[in-house]
Amino acid sequence: MKATAAINVIGMWFVGVPPAWAAVNIWNRPLYLVFICALMEEETKAVLVLYPVLARYWLKNLAVEAEA
Repeated sequence: MKATAAINVIGMWFVGVPPAWAAVNIWNRPLYLVFICALMEEETKAVLVLYPVLARYWLKNLAVEAEA
């Protein structure tokens, strides 16, 4: 759960919001370009999630057999 929260925070507040804010307030870009800047968050989160998924950290054996 901590990794998911960290990925969401990093994606949103370090990758998604600053470029979108800069596109609006500094560069005066149109709305569709601001939207594209905000979508960079999703690409970043996809890359950050890729490692734990491929490493299979998320798999847990829930069916544990009782010892005799």
